[in-house]
Amino acid sequence: MSSILLDDKTLANVFRSIPVYVVSWHFIGSGEKRAGLDEEWAESSLVLNDAFCRMTGYSPTEIKALFDNQISRMMVEEEHRSFAHSMRELRQYPHELTLVSRIVKADKKEIDVRIKMNSVRQADGSMWVYAVMLDAERAKRHSPMLLEANEETDKRVEIRTFGYFNVLIDGRPIAFQHEKAKELLALLVDRQGKFVSSGEIISCLWEDEPVSDNTRSRCRKAAFYLRETLEGYGLGDIIESTSKGYRRIRTEMIDCDLYHYLTGESGYIRAFRGAYMTDYSWAEQTLTGLMYTK
Repeated sequence: MSSILLDDKTLANVFRSIPVYVVSWHFIGSGEKRAGLDEEWAESSLVLNDAFCRMTGYSPTEIKALFDNQISRMMVEEEHRSFAHSMRELRQYPHELTLVSRIVKADKKEIDVRIKMNSVRQADGSMWVYAVMLDAERAKRHSPMLLEANEETDKRVEIRTFGYFNVLIDGRPIAFQHEKAKELLALLVDRQGKFVSSGEIISCLWEDEPVSDNTRSRCRKAAFYLRETLEGYGLGDIIESTSKGYRRIRTEMIDCDLYHYLTGESGYIRAFRGAYMTDYSWAEQTLTGLMYTK
């Protein structure tokens, strides 16, 4: 998305006036990393509109006092980290994503909301991130446009590799309980449907340790936890394994930005901005190839 040519005050007023639930953040670039911070942002300000406050039951003053203006803290605990990852991705470069999350209202009731998020860069280098939200139960009736991103494909699994590695099922980010299980899935996605041996998995996930009974055991546990997580969503069959410990992902069962990009689809050509699975050091080899062919 191109830069917005509006001053910050005017843009904030635009967000406040939209008659659906809107949250937006304004991030001001510092130009350098600050001690103790992994973000290159000196300051951020939050803009809420009345519709969002009515939906949650909190006033802007209460959201600031109770949640320190961090909308992620209004979500159920298991979704905090996934939402934070999405925010980091949006701050890396202007783009759009859609997800489903669960917000805890002031009356302690939980509601599912479908969130369509965008990020835009101002001419001064600052970033606006804004989110349009609808109660997921009423989203189709009130705004079918918000569902377009997830209705373009009948695949339930959406995998994002550009930036941080993230997995969504039916629009909802998975909160993996075991990081090595998530990393194993990332590696299988990176290998693009090829069978990967236990030895190769160990060399990537435990790169400083040799193949041994200990690392083989940990590899089996990671595979077990991954399958357990996916089976919890009825998707255990997207991973294929052999009796000799080879594993692969069934690429035809997932929707992945990397695969779309490699096939040259026009809608994905601009999606890659020089960041690929930044969570994992072993992904640098693929990143080099992407940079070379860009």
